[in-house]
Parts: sequence; structure tokens; C-alpha cells
Amino acid sequence: MDTLNEYTLELPDLIPFDPALWFALVEPMFAAVGVVDDTKKYFWVVSKLKSSEAKELGDVLMDPLENGQYDKLKTAMIDRLYSEKEAKKFVGDKPSVFFLHLKILGRFLVPEEVILKLWMERLPLHVKTILELVARQPKKELDKVAITKIADVIAENFAPKSVVTMTTDQVKILLQEVADLKQQMVEIKALVMKLVAQRDGPQSRSRGRSRRRSTSRSSSAGITRVCWYHRVYGGDAHNCVSPCSY
Repeated sequence: MDTLNEYTLELPDLIPFDPALWFALVEPMFAAVGVVDDTKKYFWVVSKLKSSEAKELGDVLMDPLENGQYDKLKTAMIDRLYSEKEAKKFVGDKPSVFFLHLKILGRFLVPEEVILKLWMERLPLHVKTILELVARQPKKELDKVAITKIADVIAENFAPKSVVTMTTDQVKILLQEVADLKQQMVEIKALVMKLVAQRDGPQSRSRGRSRRRSTSRSSSAGITRVCWYHRVYGGDAHNCVSPCSY
């Protein structure tokens, strides 16, 4: 049997929406064929990038080669290419199919224990929680295929429930914010009442009455007074009663 070496290595296509998962599969492959050199691992990874992915990582790829370039590229890919929505689609409705797909991607160079761990980490939360309890049962060595089938049953029969919960500290903070808001409203109301009182206070009323009296006097002064005789007889009146401006 030929010894495995880097010339027999065939990396799976990049999982663009979950590069962390891809690296978790690829790194055991590197170890299996003896690829430990940083530069070699870097070029192996670059060879799997498509043009759209390379464009997203352009600033990293254009840097001069230096020590740690593989880790730098790996970090950038995980940070920039991950998509939680697409990753959930990749898991699919059948956990057992997802497990088989990971085994195929691993080219059978990745130990099944590693595959199983990666698989469980990416299962829907409600499936993962129940399955972990099953897997921890004492004195039972469950077959990996059996575990994947159990996961299928859980996924098909137990729907996740969306429950919104708040911690005690979060509740306290919310109540304090409400209390602060109420206090601000009280202060604003008091300020408005003060401004209204200033506008309608005694001095304001006094100024208002003075303006009304002044208007009344000026209006009265401008009225032309004519006595009864002249209003009735005009120029033929033989009598006149003061004050009369006729």
C-alpha cells in the first residue's frame, strides 16, 4: 500500500458560506499527508478559491508572502465568507444526509470522531440538545449511523419553539429606563406649567387691562358728540345742549 503524501491530496471544494467547517475538514487532511509547511497550506487553500471569493479577500491575497500567511488567510475567510442563513440550508432537513455529506467532503481522510463532532455542532439547537442527552447515556456505545438516524427522528417530530426570555438584570434595566422616562415627563410638564403661569400672571393681566382701558379711552375721545336738537333738526335747530360739536 502506497504511503499517503501531498501528491495524493485532493481538497474538497470550499464551503463558501461556512469556511470554518471547511477548514475543520481540510486541516486533518493536511496532517494525514504530511503537509505542515505554512506556505504550502496557504497555496493549497488559494487554489480552491473562486474569483468572487478571491475578490472578497483581495487585500489579504495581495500582501507579500510572510510567516503566518496561512492563518491570516484562514481568519479572513472565516470572518468574511460565513453566512448563517446559507449554513442552515447546507445542514438540510435530514441530519443523516448531512453527516454522510461531511464524510464525503472529508475524502475519508478525516476521522469519524472529528466528522461527528463537526456534525453535532451544526445541528439545529433543538436536535442537538436532545441528541447530546441520548449520546451521554451510560453503558451504551451507540453506533454513529444509529445516532444520525436518531437525529432524523428528532428533527421530524420535535419542532423548535421560539421563546423570548429576559434575565433579571435586563428587567431591572428596562424598569429603570421607564422610571427615568416618567421623571423626564414630570419635569417637562412642570416647566410648561411654569411658562404658562408667567405668561398669564398678575403683571400680564395688568398689562392687558391697561391696554383695554387705553383703547377704550382713545376710542371714546374719537367719537363726535352731537346734541339731540341738531341730530333731529340739523341746521334748523333753534336750541343746542352742550357738549355739542355741531
